[in-house]
Amino acid sequence: MAHAQSRAVKIGFVSAQSGVRANFGETTAWTIERMQAALKDGLKIGGKSYTVEIVVKDCQSDPNRSSVVTSELVLRDKCDLILCFDSDAALAVGELSDARGLPTISTMVPWTGWKFSRGATPETLIEKSFPYTFHFFWGASEVVKNFLAMWQSVHTNKVVGTFYTDTPTGKAFASPKTGLPGGMTQHGYKEVPGGFFKVA
Repeated sequence: MAHAQSRAVKIGFVSAQSGVRANFGETTAWTIERMQAALKDGLKIGGKSYTVEIVVKDCQSDPNRSSVVTSELVLRDKCDLILCFDSDAALAVGELSDARGLPTISTMVPWTGWKFSRGATPETLIEKSFPYTFHFFWGASEVVKNFLAMWQSVHTNKVVGTFYTDTPTGKAFASPKTGLPGGMTQHGYKEVPGGFFKVA
């Protein structure tokens, strides 16, 4: 809370309130109302009381817009904490937050893809960590377990065609070590990879 000594504590909140992922952001207003109610009397930090201001941004389900609004929260609004409830925003703010020493908590993108976007490899996926950015969500291994449970409930030829988005998340899912291919092979399934595709 480096900025909080002489003014209100600012919390930045980013979500997709419009665009193709707007359904994921439908809870934003409800969430902000509950946060404001819980923080109406402020926060006590180190024996001092601080009022709390929540700055809400709509990333519009757009990677470029996500970069703009998260940068605004860090550099212009000078937030003390950033909460990202969107995949693009979670991927956009990480390096800047760590460079500025700004605590950031994100979700809504598989943790494997989030780490891949930050330079992790299949070999360093578990060990690699970051000083100020924290993330919670399920990963590719949980998806593999879910798919396998569905596939094993019916009789098939055990041949699976795959397409992956050309994104860090897609690459995490396509990785033989951390994604779907390894899990499929271990359980006797054959992958027919269709490659990567760009998201319009």
